[in-house]
Amino acid sequence: MKKTIRVGITSIGSGVGQSVINSCRLSELPLYVVGLGHNPMAFGQYDCDDYDTLPSIYSDEYIDQLLYLCKKHHIEILIPGLDDELYNISKNIEKFKSNGITPIVSSTKMIELCRDKVKMSRVLNHFTNSFVISHDKESLVEAYNNNEINFPLIAKPRSGFASRGLLVIRSVDDFDIINNDHVVQELAIPHKEDINYSSFVSNLEKGLVSQVSEVSVQIVVSKDGRIIGKCATLNKLNNGVPIEIIPFENASVWEDLGKIIPYFLKIGLRGPINIQGRMTEHGPKWFEMNARFTGITGLRAMMGFNEVDAMVRDAYDINSTDTEIELNNKRIGMRQVTDRTVTFGRNADLDNLVTKTGFYPWKNSKKSVLVTGATGFLGNHLVRKLIDTENVETVICLLRNENKAKLMYGNHDKVKMVSDSDIEQGLLNFGSIDVLIHAALGSVYEEEAIAKELAYTSWILNMAKKFHIPSIINISSQLVYGASNPAVWNEQDPVSPKSPYALANWASELMVSSIHQDNVQTSTTSLRLSSLIGPDKGMGMDNLPYPLSKETIKVEEIKGSSQCPDFLVVRDAADAIISLLNMDSSKWKPIYNVRSGVPLNRDEESFQIN
Repeated sequence: MKKTIRVGITSIGSGVGQSVINSCRLSELPLYVVGLGHNPMAFGQYDCDDYDTLPSIYSDEYIDQLLYLCKKHHIEILIPGLDDELYNISKNIEKFKSNGITPIVSSTKMIELCRDKVKMSRVLNHFTNSFVISHDKESLVEAYNNNEINFPLIAKPRSGFASRGLLVIRSVDDFDIINNDHVVQELAIPHKEDINYSSFVSNLEKGLVSQVSEVSVQIVVSKDGRIIGKCATLNKLNNGVPIEIIPFENASVWEDLGKIIPYFLKIGLRGPINIQGRMTEHGPKWFEMNARFTGITGLRAMMGFNEVDAMVRDAYDINSTDTEIELNNKRIGMRQVTDRTVTFGRNADLDNLVTKTGFYPWKNSKKSVLVTGATGFLGNHLVRKLIDTENVETVICLLRNENKAKLMYGNHDKVKMVSDSDIEQGLLNFGSIDVLIHAALGSVYEEEAIAKELAYTSWILNMAKKFHIPSIINISSQLVYGASNPAVWNEQDPVSPKSPYALANWASELMVSSIHQDNVQTSTTSLRLSSLIGPDKGMGMDNLPYPLSKETIKVEEIKGSSQCPDFLVVRDAADAIISLLNMDSSKWKPIYNVRSGVPLNRDEESFQIN
């Protein structure tokens, strides 16, 4: 794979441009992002690696200047941010390709179909009757005279965007407010069982069109015309901008769109396309199409559906497989001031609202758990218990020794192994993870090894933070308390790490707690374990308590030490972690001491969580 891939993004001050930038930042590919726009105060430019100024997209010199800047910055992938750029770039696509630049755009024929709603209605209703009938003023009058019109209708400016300038046409008396710049469409009213039906009808009587219960479908097509991802969400909008999205599945949606997708592919659909509509009494009704990324592309990426990453991979044939990217339907998206995802159980009112939509697998779905240190002493026992845990669907083992892991877990269908090489290639989809259990710090005591493990900890926790992984369990040590050893440590006791290893554990705890401080929707906890023992190759015979006795554990004086160590059976430590998984994570405490409870004087194996 190339050292870096240089991606140019236009109109970075727009919601779409910012969303594409966010998606690039969520990709594990080595992307160097160059922002292109004409507003020096564009929010998105300050999230880019570099920035340059373009003239207005309506300028005669726009294409030549865009091409010049692409060559200047050695841009390899070009992603337009606005509708009006798509057609112009598509029309001049060979100029870019001949200079080694790949624009992510469809054919001009496909873009023309999206831009002309009257044409879209006439052409696509040959395949299915689910596209709302659209008229210009002349054809509207003709249809009315032929008794083909059912009121109310909606009129919108041809050049409008974000649903601005909408007019409700209740009768023929309102025809006078329609001009030649309007396109007039039949209105897609939510079905009567929709939770927003009553408010929609009530507002319609006042001449208002509520932007609720809109179904948004995003489809991503490879350069060779293969669908590499598709998803649907139920959206609420504010001035045409989605602010709340709920994963949505309905067989009739895909059955209906399946009738027209082959035609789209035939006329040159490549890259993304967004199709908008509503579920009505007569099934899906579609009223808008845009062959581009959208303002919630970045939010979808946080939910595992990174279509920008998928298109860059497709352009460079990086890990191209038949596997489609998928939306994590256990996440709900909110886009107010910034992007955020929320998991089930964080807010009862939200849970209620989503449940009423009739599609809520997130409530009942099993967890996807990412485990670091999966081949270590504790990790080995933990993974085996996770495999047997009912509410765990997938155990993703993030490891550096794949052969060792295969010997431990074989080819268990519940276990997915991810290697360093996989990570470098961006094959770990953090958006699909529900719980991170970080147990990689392990029993390393050499300073150089500790430094490497701490850097690894920083990386994995940063990824968890970026993707809003809902729950994080960090495995720490009671060595953070220091050298002295009272009978039982208390979570409120002051920490005083005396060794590099203890200090590294304390640092990992601070990193984890800061994630929760930045985003209270992420539940975090650190488990401070006492020394682990148990029948396992990971338990060294040089470690206590084996020097005391290789057959039994007895209370004896440890010469040269004033400490009276507490030992915890490793499988009980794993049980403690499982018990946390079965709890409501929002109720977790920041710190738990996990120990046997009676230092070096224990006939039975047990653990405590205080």
